[in-house]
Amino acid sequence: MISIEEEKFSVIYEMDGYTPQDFIDSLALDKNRKKVFQAGEGAGASGSFFFFSDDNRFIIKTLQGQEK
Repeated sequence: MISIEEEKFSVIYEMDGYTPQDFIDSLALDKNRKKVFQAGEGAGASGSFFFFSDDNRFIIKTLQGQEK
């Protein structure tokens, strides 16, 4: 069973022409490990950090508190 959050997310990425496999391929840990650790080193005062996926297709940002 798919959650409401997953359903909303799937509508957004389908509107942009992405598939679940696009996310899997772009965000594979083995490809992005170095960027994740580098992003953590530069975390701002809020504790959030962001990085571009290895193939530069996606930006990943952590969210804290009410920012969610």
